[in-house]
Amino acid sequence: MKLSRQLMLGCITLMCVMKLAHADTADRNSSSYYFGVDLGPTYLQPDVNGTSYSITDKTDIGYGVLGGFSWSPRGRVETQFHELGSAKVGLQGVESPIDYRLFNFDAQYDLWKNANSQIFASMGLTSLSFDTDAPAKKENSTNVKFGAGYEYFFNDRWSTRVAYSQFSGDAGLLSLGLNRHFGRDTNTTPESPPESTQETPIDQQDQDKDG
Repeated sequence: MKLSRQLMLGCITLMCVMKLAHADTADRNSSSYYFGVDLGPTYLQPDVNGTSYSITDKTDIGYGVLGGFSWSPRGRVETQFHELGSAKVGLQGVESPIDYRLFNFDAQYDLWKNANSQIFASMGLTSLSFDTDAPAKKENSTNVKFGAGYEYFFNDRWSTRVAYSQFSGDAGLLSLGLNRHFGRDTNTTPESPPESTQETPIDQQDQDKDG
C-alpha cells in the first residue's frame, strides 16, 4: 500500500512537471540531449530495526552516469545509475558493509534561468538495491526521489552542476557533475529584416530642376 501511494504520487508529479515544461516552448535550447558523470558524498541509513546490529558508518563517496533529453526551454527528463558506496553495520566489534546502488528516472524543471545558468528542481522514481551479508532489511525498494541543483554552462556543449538528491529515507547524494550537451544552441541570433530597396519616387513636378 505504501509503495502504491508513492508510485501514484510520483506519476502525478511527473505529469504536472511535464505539463509545465511542455507549455514553455519559446527558447532555442529545446529538443537537445546530454550525457554526464557525477561524484560526491553520500549519506546512507540502513534499516537495522529488529536486529542486534548498529550502524557504525553512514557516509561514503558515490559516483554515477546519467543521460537526459530536453524538449522544452525549462523541462527535461533524465535517467541515472549510481553506485552510492557502502554503509557499515557492526555487531560485537565486527563490521559488515551494505552496498547501495540505484537506477533513477525523473523530470526536472528550471525554477530560474539565464543565458549561462539555471536553478532546477527534480522529482522521480528510484529503484534502490542493496548487497550485504548482514541481516539488515535489504530488500530492493522503489521510492519517490526529490532533488534540486544549480547548473552552469561554459558553452553550448559543456556544463557543470551541483545537486542534492534524496532517493529515499535510506540514501542521499550531494554531487558535482560534468555534462556534455548535443543540439543545444544559444548563440543563434535572429535574422534581421531585409533592408528596403524601394527608391524614393522623384517629384514629377520638379524633374526640370527648376525648384
